[in-house]
Amino acid sequence: MIFFNKNNFARKPFNVVAEHVGVMIPCLAIIAASFLFAPSDLEQRRGVARLMPQCMFKKMTGMPCPSCGMSRAFCSISRRRIADAFGYNPLSVLLYPIIVAGTILPPLSLAHYWWRRRGRGDGRGGGQRTEDR
Repeated sequence: MIFFNKNNFARKPFNVVAEHVGVMIPCLAIIAASFLFAPSDLEQRRGVARLMPQCMFKKMTGMPCPSCGMSRAFCSISRRRIADAFGYNPLSVLLYPIIVAGTILPPLSLAHYWWRRRGRGDGRGGGQRTEDR
C-alpha cells in the first residue's frame, strides 16, 4: 500500500506524488460522476448516459457480469438510497467506501509525507528534530 509508507522517503518525491495522484484522480472522477448522474438516466440511457458504453459481457452472453449495475448503484448510494444500490449490485455497498477512501487518503498521506520530509530532512532521520535541539 502506498499510503503512509515509510519506504516513500527513499524514493523520489515526484514518484510518490504521481502514485498518490494516480489513485486519487480516478476515484474522484467516479465519485463526481455518481453525483452528476441519476440512476434513472443511466437505466433509460437519457442525456449524456447515451454515450456510456454498454457491457460487452452482457451483450455477448446475455448474462450480467459482476460489475453490471455498478454505475447505477454508485449513483444511488450518492443519493443515500442504499437499498436501491444493493438491488442494482450488492458489491457496490462494499466498493463505494473503498472508492471514497481513495479520494481522502492520498491527500492526507501526501501531507504526512511532506510534513515528515520537511521536519526530518530527507525522511530517514538525518535532520534535526525539535526535541533534539
